[in-house]
Amino acid sequence: MGKDSNKTFSLVAILVIVVLGACLGFVVLKYQYGAIFESKKGKDNLEFKGYRGIPGFKVKEDKIEITEDLTKKLINNTLSAEYEDKTIRTFVADLNGDGQDEFIVSGFKKTFPGEFQKEGLLMVVTPTDETGGRKKIAELIFNSLYSREIENMGNDNSVVDIEGDGVSEIVLDLGANELGYNEFYGIFKVDFEKGTIDWLQMKAEYETVRNTEFPRGNANTGATAFEIKDVDGDGFLDVEETVYPPVHETGGEEMVNVYRWDGKTFVYERGL
Repeated sequence: MGKDSNKTFSLVAILVIVVLGACLGFVVLKYQYGAIFESKKGKDNLEFKGYRGIPGFKVKEDKIEITEDLTKKLINNTLSAEYEDKTIRTFVADLNGDGQDEFIVSGFKKTFPGEFQKEGLLMVVTPTDETGGRKKIAELIFNSLYSREIENMGNDNSVVDIEGDGVSEIVLDLGANELGYNEFYGIFKVDFEKGTIDWLQMKAEYETVRNTEFPRGNANTGATAFEIKDVDGDGFLDVEETVYPPVHETGGEEMVNVYRWDGKTFVYERGL
Protein backbone atom coordinates (compact mmCIF):
# COMPACT_ATOMS: atom_id res chain seq x y z
CA MET A 1 0.00 0.00 0.00
CA GLY A 2 2.88 2.32 0.85
CA LYS A 3 4.57 1.60 -2.42
CA ASP A 4 1.40 2.39 -4.38
CA SER A 5 1.01 5.69 -2.51
CA ASN A 6 4.57 6.69 -3.26
CA LYS A 7 4.09 5.78 -6.91
CA THR A 8 0.88 7.82 -7.10
CA PHE A 9 2.56 10.76 -5.38
CA SER A 10 5.47 10.59 -7.84
CA LEU A 11 3.13 10.59 -10.83
CA VAL A 12 1.18 13.53 -9.45
CA ALA A 13 4.40 15.43 -8.80
CA ILE A 14 5.63 14.78 -12.34
CA LEU A 15 2.27 15.86 -13.75
CA VAL A 16 2.34 19.07 -11.69
CA ILE A 17 5.89 19.83 -12.89
CA VAL A 18 4.88 19.22 -16.52
CA VAL A 19 1.83 21.48 -16.20
CA LEU A 20 3.83 24.22 -14.49
CA GLY A 21 6.55 23.92 -17.17
CA ALA A 22 3.97 24.14 -19.92
CA CYS A 23 2.38 27.21 -18.34
CA LEU A 24 5.74 28.89 -17.93
CA GLY A 25 6.69 28.03 -21.49
CA PHE A 26 3.40 29.42 -22.75
CA VAL A 27 3.97 32.69 -20.92
CA VAL A 28 7.50 33.00 -22.32
CA LEU A 29 6.41 32.16 -25.87
CA LYS A 30 3.48 34.51 -25.67
CA TYR A 31 5.78 37.32 -24.57
CA GLN A 32 8.56 36.52 -27.02
CA TYR A 33 6.58 35.30 -30.02
CA GLY A 34 3.04 36.36 -29.31
CA ALA A 35 0.78 37.86 -31.91
CA ILE A 36 0.88 41.62 -32.07
CA PHE A 37 -2.32 43.56 -32.49
CA GLU A 38 -2.97 47.26 -32.82
CA SER A 39 -6.11 48.93 -31.60
CA LYS A 40 -7.87 50.94 -34.26
CA LYS A 41 -11.19 51.85 -32.66
CA GLY A 42 -10.93 50.51 -29.15
CA LYS A 43 -9.96 47.19 -27.61
CA ASP A 44 -12.74 45.29 -29.38
CA ASN A 45 -11.51 46.28 -32.85
CA LEU A 46 -7.94 45.06 -33.24
CA GLU A 47 -5.83 44.77 -36.35
CA PHE A 48 -3.43 41.82 -36.59
CA LYS A 49 0.12 43.02 -37.29
CA GLY A 50 2.21 39.82 -37.16
CA TYR A 51 4.16 37.65 -34.77
CA ARG A 52 6.92 38.99 -32.59
CA GLY A 53 10.38 37.51 -33.12
CA ILE A 54 9.52 34.54 -35.35
CA PRO A 55 11.82 34.34 -38.42
CA GLY A 56 9.86 34.87 -41.61
CA PHE A 57 7.18 36.89 -39.83
CA LYS A 58 8.07 40.56 -40.08
CA VAL A 59 6.14 43.03 -38.02
CA LYS A 60 5.32 45.89 -40.34
CA GLU A 61 5.75 49.23 -38.67
CA ASP A 62 3.59 52.19 -39.54
CA LYS A 63 4.63 53.78 -42.80
CA ILE A 64 5.90 57.34 -42.61
CA GLU A 65 4.55 59.38 -45.49
CA ILE A 66 7.20 61.63 -47.05
CA THR A 67 5.30 64.87 -47.53
CA GLU A 68 6.55 68.13 -49.01
CA ASP A 69 7.14 69.48 -45.51
CA LEU A 70 9.05 66.36 -44.46
CA THR A 71 11.09 66.56 -47.68
CA LYS A 72 12.35 70.02 -46.72
CA LYS A 73 13.27 68.81 -43.24
CA LEU A 74 15.09 65.77 -44.64
CA ILE A 75 17.08 67.95 -47.05
CA ASN A 76 18.13 70.29 -44.22
CA ASN A 77 19.13 67.33 -42.04
CA THR A 78 20.95 65.48 -44.82
CA LEU A 79 22.84 68.00 -46.97
CA SER A 80 25.28 70.60 -45.73
CA ALA A 81 25.35 74.22 -46.89
CA GLU A 82 28.17 73.27 -49.29
CA TYR A 83 25.61 71.94 -51.75
CA GLU A 84 24.05 74.34 -54.20
CA ASP A 85 20.30 74.61 -53.73
CA LYS A 86 19.44 74.67 -57.43
CA THR A 87 21.28 71.38 -58.01
CA ILE A 88 19.44 69.42 -55.31
CA ARG A 89 16.99 66.82 -56.57
CA THR A 90 14.90 64.42 -54.51
CA PHE A 91 12.43 61.62 -55.09
CA VAL A 92 10.98 58.74 -53.10
CA ALA A 93 10.76 55.04 -53.85
CA ASP A 94 10.43 51.79 -51.92
CA LEU A 95 13.76 50.35 -53.03
CA ASN A 96 13.74 47.13 -51.00
CA GLY A 97 10.03 46.38 -50.97
CA ASP A 98 9.51 46.65 -47.21
CA GLY A 99 6.56 49.02 -47.54
CA GLN A 100 8.44 52.14 -46.42
CA ASP A 101 9.58 54.63 -49.05
CA GLU A 102 13.23 55.61 -49.05
CA PHE A 103 14.20 59.26 -49.53
CA ILE A 104 16.71 59.63 -52.37
CA VAL A 105 18.59 62.92 -52.64
CA SER A 106 21.35 64.11 -54.94
CA GLY A 107 23.16 67.40 -55.42
CA PHE A 108 26.41 69.10 -56.41
CA LYS A 109 28.69 71.22 -54.31
CA LYS A 110 28.98 74.94 -54.98
CA THR A 111 31.66 75.97 -57.47
CA PHE A 112 33.29 79.18 -58.66
CA PRO A 113 32.18 80.82 -61.93
CA GLY A 114 33.61 78.98 -64.92
CA GLU A 115 34.03 75.68 -63.09
CA PHE A 116 32.25 72.65 -64.53
CA GLN A 117 33.56 69.80 -62.47
CA LYS A 118 31.63 69.41 -59.25
CA GLU A 119 31.59 66.94 -56.43
CA GLY A 120 28.30 65.12 -56.56
CA LEU A 121 26.45 63.30 -53.80
CA LEU A 122 23.83 60.57 -54.01
CA MET A 123 22.34 59.51 -50.68
CA VAL A 124 19.53 57.20 -49.61
CA VAL A 125 17.91 57.61 -46.19
CA THR A 126 14.84 56.26 -44.41
CA PRO A 127 12.71 58.69 -42.38
CA THR A 128 12.32 57.72 -38.73
CA ASP A 129 9.73 60.33 -37.72
CA GLU A 130 7.80 63.33 -39.03
CA THR A 131 10.30 65.87 -37.65
CA GLY A 132 13.04 65.07 -40.18
CA GLY A 133 14.80 62.33 -38.26
CA ARG A 134 16.35 59.84 -40.63
CA LYS A 135 18.52 56.75 -40.82
CA LYS A 136 21.21 56.83 -43.50
CA ILE A 137 21.11 53.74 -45.69
CA ALA A 138 23.99 54.52 -48.06
CA GLU A 139 25.78 57.31 -49.90
CA LEU A 140 28.09 57.84 -52.86
CA ILE A 141 30.34 60.84 -53.46
CA PHE A 142 31.56 61.20 -57.02
CA ASN A 143 33.25 63.76 -59.26
CA SER A 144 31.00 64.93 -62.04
CA LEU A 145 31.28 66.89 -65.26
CA TYR A 146 27.56 67.55 -65.21
CA SER A 147 25.49 70.57 -64.41
CA ARG A 148 21.93 71.28 -63.33
CA GLU A 149 21.98 74.98 -64.12
CA ILE A 150 19.00 74.63 -66.46
CA GLU A 151 15.63 74.57 -64.72
CA ASN A 152 14.22 71.06 -64.22
CA MET A 153 17.47 69.48 -65.38
CA GLY A 154 18.02 66.36 -63.31
CA ASN A 155 14.36 65.67 -62.47
CA ASP A 156 13.80 62.59 -64.63
CA ASN A 157 14.62 59.88 -62.09
CA SER A 158 13.31 56.34 -61.72
CA VAL A 159 14.00 52.94 -60.16
CA VAL A 160 14.05 49.45 -61.69
CA ASP A 161 15.04 46.01 -60.37
CA ILE A 162 17.69 45.04 -62.93
CA GLU A 163 19.22 42.12 -61.03
CA GLY A 164 15.87 40.64 -59.99
CA ASP A 165 16.91 40.42 -56.33
CA GLY A 166 14.03 42.45 -54.94
CA VAL A 167 16.12 45.61 -54.51
CA SER A 168 15.64 48.26 -57.19
CA GLU A 169 18.50 50.09 -58.85
CA ILE A 170 18.39 53.88 -59.21
CA VAL A 171 18.35 55.47 -62.67
CA LEU A 172 19.58 58.97 -61.83
CA ASP A 173 19.30 62.02 -64.06
CA LEU A 174 22.79 63.47 -63.60
CA GLY A 175 22.18 66.67 -65.55
CA ALA A 176 23.79 68.14 -68.66
CA ASN A 177 27.40 67.98 -69.74
CA GLU A 178 29.52 71.13 -69.76
CA LEU A 179 28.18 72.18 -73.18
CA GLY A 180 24.59 71.79 -72.06
CA TYR A 181 23.73 69.65 -75.09
CA ASN A 182 23.16 66.23 -73.56
CA GLU A 183 21.41 65.11 -70.45
CA PHE A 184 23.19 62.09 -68.93
CA TYR A 185 21.84 59.25 -66.82
CA GLY A 186 23.66 56.91 -64.46
CA ILE A 187 22.50 53.59 -63.02
CA PHE A 188 23.35 52.84 -59.38
CA LYS A 189 23.01 49.84 -57.09
CA VAL A 190 22.22 50.26 -53.38
CA ASP A 191 23.50 47.60 -50.99
CA PHE A 192 21.39 47.84 -47.81
CA GLU A 193 23.58 45.41 -45.86
CA LYS A 194 26.93 47.00 -46.68
CA GLY A 195 25.59 50.56 -46.70
CA THR A 196 27.08 51.36 -50.09
CA ILE A 197 26.04 52.77 -53.45
CA ASP A 198 27.97 51.76 -56.57
CA TRP A 199 27.73 52.55 -60.27
CA LEU A 200 26.61 49.65 -62.41
CA GLN A 201 29.21 48.96 -65.08
CA MET A 202 28.97 48.85 -68.86
CA LYS A 203 31.23 47.98 -71.78
CA ALA A 204 30.47 49.69 -75.07
CA GLU A 205 31.91 48.56 -78.40
CA TYR A 206 35.72 49.07 -78.56
CA GLU A 207 35.73 50.39 -74.98
CA THR A 208 36.92 49.18 -71.61
CA VAL A 209 34.53 48.65 -68.71
CA ARG A 210 33.28 51.96 -67.32
CA ASN A 211 30.45 53.48 -65.30
CA THR A 212 26.98 53.38 -66.81
CA GLU A 213 26.50 56.84 -68.32
CA PHE A 214 23.97 57.15 -71.09
CA PRO A 215 23.39 60.46 -72.87
CA ARG A 216 20.17 61.85 -74.25
CA GLY A 217 21.23 64.16 -77.06
CA ASN A 218 19.35 66.84 -78.97
CA ALA A 219 18.43 67.48 -82.58
CA ASN A 220 21.72 69.24 -83.36
CA THR A 221 24.10 66.64 -81.94
CA GLY A 222 21.99 63.57 -82.66
CA ALA A 223 19.28 62.60 -80.23
CA THR A 224 19.78 59.51 -78.10
CA ALA A 225 17.10 57.56 -76.28
CA PHE A 226 17.71 54.64 -73.95
CA GLU A 227 15.26 52.23 -72.41
CA ILE A 228 15.75 49.49 -69.82
CA LYS A 229 13.84 46.38 -70.85
CA ASP A 230 14.22 42.66 -71.55
CA VAL A 231 15.35 42.86 -75.18
CA ASP A 232 16.02 39.17 -75.84
CA GLY A 233 13.43 37.54 -73.59
CA ASP A 234 15.93 35.84 -71.28
CA GLY A 235 14.33 37.23 -68.14
CA PHE A 236 17.08 39.78 -67.53
CA LEU A 237 16.75 43.51 -68.15
CA ASP A 238 18.99 45.07 -70.79
CA VAL A 239 19.63 48.58 -72.08
CA GLU A 240 18.46 49.48 -75.56
CA GLU A 241 20.03 52.69 -76.85
CA THR A 242 18.72 54.34 -80.00
CA VAL A 243 20.92 56.99 -81.65
CA TYR A 244 19.23 59.25 -84.16
CA PRO A 245 21.22 61.25 -86.77
CA PRO A 246 21.48 65.06 -86.43
CA VAL A 247 18.81 67.02 -88.28
CA HIS A 248 21.37 68.59 -90.64
CA GLU A 249 22.70 65.19 -91.70
CA THR A 250 20.84 64.05 -94.80
CA GLY A 251 20.45 60.36 -95.41
CA GLY A 252 21.51 59.46 -91.90
CA GLU A 253 20.04 56.35 -90.31
CA GLU A 254 19.26 55.63 -86.73
CA MET A 255 21.33 53.03 -84.93
CA VAL A 256 20.23 50.74 -82.13
CA ASN A 257 22.77 49.52 -79.59
CA VAL A 258 21.90 46.78 -77.13
CA TYR A 259 23.75 46.22 -73.86
CA ARG A 260 22.96 42.87 -72.29
CA TRP A 261 23.16 42.43 -68.53
CA ASP A 262 25.44 39.47 -67.78
CA GLY A 263 24.99 39.62 -64.02
CA LYS A 264 27.82 42.07 -63.46
CA THR A 265 28.04 44.39 -66.47
CA PHE A 266 25.99 45.77 -69.35
CA VAL A 267 27.92 44.38 -72.34
CA TYR A 268 27.58 45.69 -75.90
CA GLU A 269 25.66 43.15 -77.97
CA ARG A 270 25.15 44.56 -81.43
CA GLY A 271 24.68 47.71 -83.47
CA LEU A 272 21.87 47.84 -86.02
